[in-house]
Amino acid sequence: TERKAFNIIKKELNQKEEICVSISKLCDDTGISRPIWKNLLLKMEKQHVAEIANMGVKGTYIKFL
Repeated sequence: TERKAFNIIKKELNQKEEICVSISKLCDDTGISRPIWKNLLLKMEKQHVAEIANMGVKGTYIKFL
């Protein structure tokens, strides 16, 4: 499930390899639960795959390294 979630994020990227997403919207659109998304983002950050920052109402900022 995390792989599926990772592929969804990769599809949403722009040219700068960064994106701002709403986890709630992703949950509704994909049917993947919030804990799966949060766990994926945590793993990406720990493995230095991406920088993750909570932007409040704007969503979650993800920049691939």
